[in-house]
Amino acid sequence: MNHELNSERSRLRNLLMRTKNLELHEAERCLETAVISVHVSAHAATTRAGQHAALTAIILATRCFGEVRVSGAVDTDLIVSNFPLGRTIRQVGLTIGAKFELIPTCRTVAVGGASEISSDLPCIQAVWDGWHARTIPGYATTPIGRSDIALAGITAAALSIGQAFSAEIGDATAGRRQQHINLWEPGFNSTTDTGPSSYVLPDALWLIGLGNLGQAYLWCLSSLAYQDRAAMKLYLQDFDRIGKENWGTSVLVEKGRYGMLKTKAAEEWAETVGFSVFRIDRLLDPNLHRTVHEPAIALAGLDKIAPRRILGNTGFEYVIDAGLGMGTRDFRQFRINVFDDTFNPETHFDGVEDRGRQEFERTLQLPAYQAHRAASKDGGCGTLILAQQPIVVPFVSMVAASVAVTQAIRIASMQAPARTVVGTLDDLRNLRVTPGAAQQRPTVGYLPSLRGAH
Repeated sequence: MNHELNSERSRLRNLLMRTKNLELHEAERCLETAVISVHVSAHAATTRAGQHAALTAIILATRCFGEVRVSGAVDTDLIVSNFPLGRTIRQVGLTIGAKFELIPTCRTVAVGGASEISSDLPCIQAVWDGWHARTIPGYATTPIGRSDIALAGITAAALSIGQAFSAEIGDATAGRRQQHINLWEPGFNSTTDTGPSSYVLPDALWLIGLGNLGQAYLWCLSSLAYQDRAAMKLYLQDFDRIGKENWGTSVLVEKGRYGMLKTKAAEEWAETVGFSVFRIDRLLDPNLHRTVHEPAIALAGLDKIAPRRILGNTGFEYVIDAGLGMGTRDFRQFRINVFDDTFNPETHFDGVEDRGRQEFERTLQLPAYQAHRAASKDGGCGTLILAQQPIVVPFVSMVAASVAVTQAIRIASMQAPARTVVGTLDDLRNLRVTPGAAQQRPTVGYLPSLRGAH
């Protein structure tokens, strides 16, 4: 059997084979030659939103492109002084395998503005204002606004990397129009209301599933401006171990550190940034039940329908559940559900089944897979492995995680969360939001955030 098909980049080869009908060797060559530049503006490098946008753009780019180059203001000390990967943007970039250059020379994601980028280069800008995150074409001018909300910077960076990736795989419209999301009120896109500067943060969360979504949750939580991080309690639940294939989809996985429990990797990260951590190394099953002394809010990142049906019977007051598309047609889609005592996941997912088998059968009929199977020397086993792999790209996970974490902040702040948020990174103008209701009693604990945390 061709074990090379199990490498961390095979999912991207798979995507190219499916969407562009390339044969395996053509897809491999396309990935190896894909280069992206991330340029950090001087202003962005000094703000909370800007620094987290830069860090997010770099780490996502390393998962999606063959080579990542970084330029600009990269030597300012990070606001989060105990960030696990380094103390400056340069140190973080070197840790995760980026290269550095004086000026961009290829397709560029410009974090915080493109005034320093040559107009001859294809460029996508990541910009923000309060809780608003945007991507705009390189030639456009939109000033950076409030930079106190790190989640907006993270989301803008993830959207920009997504646009650059779409352009790389042949989408002629990618990066040519603005993408915009208001994290605080998805679907309400006033250009003057940038969302609150005063809010509180949840004092405890239970993360269920620590794969690509769970690790994106942790990345987002690490950016929040807690006054006292040690007072924040994180319960981390998973039973699986990290494999080589997880590096390409999960932002906390380090190359070469495979075989460890996902909860262990998440614990190391969370403790380094200063959170109090409780590990639950077990599968989610009907016997799990949260006590009144444990977090009232769960963030779920599960990729199967069956365990998601259980979520409403676990005793949480709120379960914020993120789901992603994983097929050729829907891999850019995401959905957030906020379950409570009026919206039950067992009812919501009744009759819903995983669509993996249908996608698998459709994939096998593509000419690229039939050619690969005909040329294989393992009886087609390698082709079956490749075709069964879901398409998961980490920039979608990061956008979904930012929306989900914002819902937890709204709940802690006694604001009504959205009941559902459904969108696709193809075009966020099609975002669909169903409003929810605010809690009737203050049962969710909270912690203050830093004021003026720019």
